[in-house]
Amino acid sequence: MHEVDRKTGPGIQAIKTIDIPNVLVLDEEKHIPLYFVAGGTEKIARIECVIPAGRKYEKKRATASLTTSLLQEGTSSKTSSEIAELLDFYGFRFKARNDFDFAYISISCLTKHFHAAIDLFFDIIKNPIFPEHELNVAKNTAHNNLKIHLERNEFVAYRLLTESIFGENHVYGYNTEPEDFQNVTRDDIQAFYKNNYALQNAFVIASGQLEASQLDALQTYLPGKLVGKNKIGKANAYGENAIVHRIEQKIEDSLQTAIKIGKKTFVKNHPDFLGMYVLSTVLGGYFGSRLMQSIREKHGYSYNIYSSLEIMEEHGYLCISTEVGSQYTEQSLNVIFEEIERLRNELIPEKELLMVKNYLLGKILRDLDGPFNSASYLKNQLITGGNMTDLPSVVEGIRSIKSIELQDLSERYFSKKSFTTVIVS
Repeated sequence: MHEVDRKTGPGIQAIKTIDIPNVLVLDEEKHIPLYFVAGGTEKIARIECVIPAGRKYEKKRATASLTTSLLQEGTSSKTSSEIAELLDFYGFRFKARNDFDFAYISISCLTKHFHAAIDLFFDIIKNPIFPEHELNVAKNTAHNNLKIHLERNEFVAYRLLTESIFGENHVYGYNTEPEDFQNVTRDDIQAFYKNNYALQNAFVIASGQLEASQLDALQTYLPGKLVGKNKIGKANAYGENAIVHRIEQKIEDSLQTAIKIGKKTFVKNHPDFLGMYVLSTVLGGYFGSRLMQSIREKHGYSYNIYSSLEIMEEHGYLCISTEVGSQYTEQSLNVIFEEIERLRNELIPEKELLMVKNYLLGKILRDLDGPFNSASYLKNQLITGGNMTDLPSVVEGIRSIKSIELQDLSERYFSKKSFTTVIVS
């Protein structure tokens, strides 16, 4: 009988190739872009529509999020109850959300119910009526939820950081207040929908197990392209940056301190983006990162700390985030900036850099595992100005980057005075 050696773990294999999922682009000349990512072991499918209708297009604060939340609350042919019954009967999963730049609307279904799914899906997108009573419920819910969130240190710190980085009048920087939801009227919602929810400006991603006839049926719902949309109107002109290097705010009865340290960076197609992505990962982007080893493992100041690059359509920012016991606030800040300074003054050892590279390549493999993950990866590429064809250059860029290049980036971008520190306790 063959015995298994349980004392020696399996060998670590280098990731040599990453296969690009097969993305079919359908009839892009006549209709808005339709991408299809096939695959999966189960007969299920998902459709996602991405529309440039994010917060930066609103003329009155809170309008964008309320519009998105109300889409499924009634159409010209169905009440909200009838829509809910159809979602329940067929087992559909409908989701609608928005961020700074886009609205994301999706429906997941069994392949056999695909025709019913797309019929309901596009009825919700094309024919919402935004009932007054549903709007009132949504406003009260959003108002109360935001008030609850504003009691959380971490949430308040995030708002203060983005406001400082971009400016309080910048479309990426201003903060919605609870009262803003109550000020939105049905006329505001209808105007926002009319001005921003034209499908001609959207793209659609289908994924899962679908037959050619089902894709043909999907295309019948798609309009032709609309060329020349002015994405940002005069009402949403960008404000000036208002960098403050240290911001402190107190919340009554708080036992912990939320710390956020950040700075404006750049969009995804910037020549320094990939290097900054690797650098952020070394600093705090995975469980074995330098900040985790220092703040959590060595000093025990926090259970978790991370660094991430947040990417929007037209800007980006680096954010270091943690929550610590209030008595360890200054010690934690000192350690964080010591680690940042180390990146500026010392080369990253080759063994550590190789581990980070392997981690990032493995993350790409996870992001491409299955048609739905691949579709989400494609979506993230498209909304930041890329495509799946960029993947080989990303992989090669990660593999080939050198410690000296990362130190050079640190020297250029990681001076202490370039960061904003937010402390909420």
